[in-house]
Amino acid sequence: MKKRSISWRLTLSILLFVSIMFIIALSVVAWTSYNTIADEATKATKNQLYALIREIEIPLVEVEVSTFAGARIVKAVPDNDELLVKLAHSTVAQSDKVVGCAVAFADGIHHGDHWFSPYTYRDPATGEVVDKYLGSATYNYHQMQWFREPYETGKPQWSDPYYDTDGGDRLMTTYSYPVKDADGKVFAIITADIAI
Repeated sequence: MKKRSISWRLTLSILLFVSIMFIIALSVVAWTSYNTIADEATKATKNQLYALIREIEIPLVEVEVSTFAGARIVKAVPDNDELLVKLAHSTVAQSDKVVGCAVAFADGIHHGDHWFSPYTYRDPATGEVVDKYLGSATYNYHQMQWFREPYETGKPQWSDPYYDTDGGDRLMTTYSYPVKDADGKVFAIITADIAI
């Protein structure tokens, strides 16, 4: 009977020891696997995020470069109304990213006009490229962020998202590039609109 009791205790002790070791080993494997999976998931998420950022940045850089090029044309021929309209029109017509383009002059600069801004946009309903002029008592672009801030700072910038009623008639953001005269004074803003 004593022999049986000792063997029974020994068996239980061994079984308990093996069970504890198994639980510890299983815990270590689970913890290691969790960390490995978490690291791989983090790396995969970062890679997807970087790819998405590149996908967004490339079109934005294209818009900025085309606006810079347009500013050089405006600076060279600010009084050529026909060429300014063509510039705005071709900027929209040649890009699938740009949905609107304006050449907006400061008050009194263009032939003494209070407002002068040829604007071309892609109609959201039809997709047709439409030319018009911005500026009126109900659409005072001089007070809009896309004009006012780059005009005051002399620096290009992206606007906050906004719904442009009487302009592009859609939710968008605008990249504005200030055009400066020989003395460094801003006399116009050339823009490119991106639909949101």
